[in-house]
Amino acid sequence: MRRYLEELGLPKHDVHYDLARIRRLAIEAIGALSDEELAVRVGAPVELAPALRGARDLNEAGDYADAILRPRAAEVDAPETLARFRELLVGANGVSEPKALLRELKAVGGDLRAVRLALTGRERGPELWTVVAALPREETLRRIDAAL
Repeated sequence: MRRYLEELGLPKHDVHYDLARIRRLAIEAIGALSDEELAVRVGAPVELAPALRGARDLNEAGDYADAILRPRAAEVDAPETLARFRELLVGANGVSEPKALLRELKAVGGDLRAVRLALTGRERGPELWTVVAALPREETLRRIDAAL
């Protein structure tokens, strides 16, 4: 809000909020924070910073961190996708780039929504590749196995 009011020159009259502009400034403010500062403001480990950068505000960033750190139980009905994701993850032996791993899964018709549900228990949230990157390999496998 401070940046928005500064752009307006700290008016001495009534202000009409331009929500689209305020949202853009909030995204820019999050983008300007270092990984460490963003993590502190959200109360999350610094390893989650790439996932938090997709948020539109700090509250949403906190929701993203919560989705990764405390997954909800969810019914996932795509065992073929989860099994293939597990194979790709194990086959990569920790050296695969998350975007490439998900791109390969999608190329064979994998349901990325099912992977997100298995890893976070939510249908929406941070970009899926950032969730895969943020979670330790063993935790990712544990969540996939629990969903299978």
